[in-house]
Amino acid sequence: MTPDEFKKACDDHLFWCYGTSAIFQRREQKLKKRREWITYLGIIGPLVIGSVVGAFGKDWKVGGIEVLPILVLVASLVGIAQIVLSCWALVARWDEAYASAQDSVRANTTLYNRFKSVRDFTTSNYQDALKEPREENARQEVLDRAQSITPAEERYAYNASMKYLGLPCRTCQIVPTGKSSKCTSCGNW
Repeated sequence: MTPDEFKKACDDHLFWCYGTSAIFQRREQKLKKRREWITYLGIIGPLVIGSVVGAFGKDWKVGGIEVLPILVLVASLVGIAQIVLSCWALVARWDEAYASAQDSVRANTTLYNRFKSVRDFTTSNYQDALKEPREENARQEVLDRAQSITPAEERYAYNASMKYLGLPCRTCQIVPTGKSSKCTSCGNW
């Protein structure tokens, strides 16, 4: 392996480790928001009812209309929404997916830094320098692929890596801005 081949191999791994990390960072953010909504909806109904009764009493009226029954109705509807979301979260395994996304972000960031460090080594034994990081990368890739990465997410990873590294897309020849485009390689995500 020549020094240029070694550097290219490291750069390729850097590229995909960063992109994979971006995929799972995006998933992690989405799942975090969804989990926050479930928690919020589970707390807000009882909190509002308790606060209203504590502040104004259970017989509070506005314009002759009792407020508590209306609040109980609204809180019940919010509770139903929370139960539906909670069931969806259980079936879709959001907690498991969230933990896997966090693990993948950490692992791929570590791999990115490892390949970057290896690339900057001054060594003549390139195969040995790449052996361990490549094996670790292969193990992580199996774990990541088990999380059902979609083609759209692959394009997102490609886009994120090119943007981060300042590289032009091989198809449209434009350095991505982080926004989806109509390009079949770096857009449509």
